Amino acid sequence: MNPFIEEAERLLRLARKDRLACKLLLPVEELASSVASFHAQQAAEKALKPILEPSEALALADQLFTWGRSTWLTRASNCDELMIGADRAKKTMKIERVMRLRSELEARLLRLSVAATLVIAGLGVLLGLWARSPAILFDGLFALIDAAITWLTLQVARLVASQGDDRRFQYGFWHLEPLVIALKASTLIVLVAYAFLSAVNSLLKGGYEPEFGIALSYAALVTLISFGIWWWLRGQANRIDSGLVRLDVKAWLLSALMSSALLLAFAAALAIKGTAAEGLMRFIDPLALALIALVLLPMPFREARESFAEILQISPADLDTHLCSVMADFVQRHGFLDYRSYLAKAGRARFIEISVLVPPDLQLPVTEIDALRHEIGRAIGGAGPDRWLTITFTADPAQL
Repeated sequence: MNPFIEEAERLLRLARKDRLACKLLLPVEELASSVASFHAQQAAEKALKPILEPSEALALADQLFTWGRSTWLTRASNCDELMIGADRAKKTMKIERVMRLRSELEARLLRLSVAATLVIAGLGVLLGLWARSPAILFDGLFALIDAAITWLTLQVARLVASQGDDRRFQYGFWHLEPLVIALKASTLIVLVAYAFLSAVNSLLKGGYEPEFGIALSYAALVTLISFGIWWWLRGQANRIDSGLVRLDVKAWLLSALMSSALLLAFAAALAIKGTAAEGLMRFIDPLALALIALVLLPMPFREARESFAEILQISPADLDTHLCSVMADFVQRHGFLDYRSYLAKAGRARFIEISVLVPPDLQLPVTEIDALRHEIGRAIGGAGPDRWLTITFTADPAQL
C-alpha cells in the first residue's frame, strides 16, 4: 500500500478513538469540560491531517476547539455536532485541494502539448517550403495556430486555478474558457476556408508536383507522433475531467487524421509514378488539401456554436430541464407557492439563481431555511468550486 495512504488511515483510526473518548467522557460531571473538549480537538485535528498541511490542520482544529468550548459543550449531549462540522470542513478542503491539483496537472499537460505542437509546426513549415507542398505548409500553419491557442488556453487554466482571488473578477475567470474556444474555432474556420479555396484554385490551374519523397517522410513522422500524443492525452483528459484538455485532444486527433490523409495521398502519388496515370500526380497534393479542408470545416463550426452559446449565456437545455424538475418537486412537497430559476454556463462553471415564493404568513427560522437550501443543493448535484448557487426565499411575488 502507498505509505501516504497508510499514514492517512492510521490518523483516521486515531481520530475515531478520540471521538469515542469524547463521547464517553462528556457525561461524567466530575470531569472538567476541557477534558472532553481536548479529545474533540484531537479528533478533528487527526481527521484533517490526511488532507491538509500540518499548519492548516492545527489552525482549523484550534478554531473548532474554541467554538466547542464557547457554544457546543454547554448545550450538546455528545460530540457529534463538532465531528459533523469537522467532516464538512474536511470535505470542503479536500474539494479545493483536488481542484488545485487538477489545475496544476491541466497546466502541465497543456505545456507538453504546446511543445510538441511547436515541433510539428516547425517541421510542417520548413518541409512544406522545401518540398513545395501547400498541403504540408497548411498542416504546419494549422499546427502553429493550434500551438498559439493552446498557449492561450494554458494562461486561462492558470487564471481559473486562482479561483477568483482578483477583486476585479470576483466570480473568477470561468468566462474565459468559452472565449478561448470561440477564438480558436473562428481562426480555424478562416484558415480552413482559405486552404480550401487555394486548393480549388490550384486544381483549376492544372495542379503542381511537389517533392513527394520529402512529403511522405514528413507525413509518416507526424502521423506517428500525433496518434501517440492523442492516445495518451485522451486518457489524461478523462482522468482529470478537463474541458480544456479535451479540446486539445480533439486538436491532436485532427492533426493525426490530416497527417494520415496526407500519408495516403503521397504514398498513392509515388505508387503511380512511372505508370500511365503519372499525369494525375500534379493533382494529388491540391486534391488532398481540398478534401482535408472540407472534412475539417464542420468541426470548428460546432465548437464555435457551443462556445458562442455560453458567451451569450444561453441556458443549456439539459441542465435547465433538470433544474426545473428539481424545483417543481421541491415546491410541491413543501407547499410553497411558486419559484423562478435562472441558469448560465461558462466553461466548467454553472451559475444558478433560484427564488422561492413562500406564503406571507409563513415563519421559518434561519436554520430551517439553511436546511432547505442544502436540500435543493443536494438535489441539483454537482457541488464544488465550479457551481455558484444562490437561493432566496421571499413572500413578495415582485422579487421573483
